[in-house]
Amino acid sequence: MGLVTCDGCPSLAAPERIVKRVKGLVDLGVEAIHLSSCMMAVCPYRNKYLGILQEAFPEVSVVPGTHYDENVAPEESARAFLGMIRPMLTHVPEKTMADLAMQLYPDLFPQKQAVQ
Repeated sequence: MGLVTCDGCPSLAAPERIVKRVKGLVDLGVEAIHLSSCMMAVCPYRNKYLGILQEAFPEVSVVPGTHYDENVAPEESARAFLGMIRPMLTHVPEKTMADLAMQLYPDLFPQKQAVQ
């Protein structure tokens, strides 16, 4: 088993980069490449990546999704996934990274004294 990330949203070099990443796994003997379920649900380039990988590695099974319920249509699964992650991606946290750093390391961030 090997894990790699996608190469992000396609640019001029993205097809070559994803092929290079998968080639490393193929050279090690993988028989199947699974594109993540989240990628299949939200990536607008999923079909492009599927096609690129199937063309470059016809001997390797390219599987759309890592885990899914065979009784649920992929479109329904994608809608459910989006419904679950959309709030996580759009939620504005109450504390910033600076707030957390000051809380964890108060000695590094001396408080200013109020002027009276």
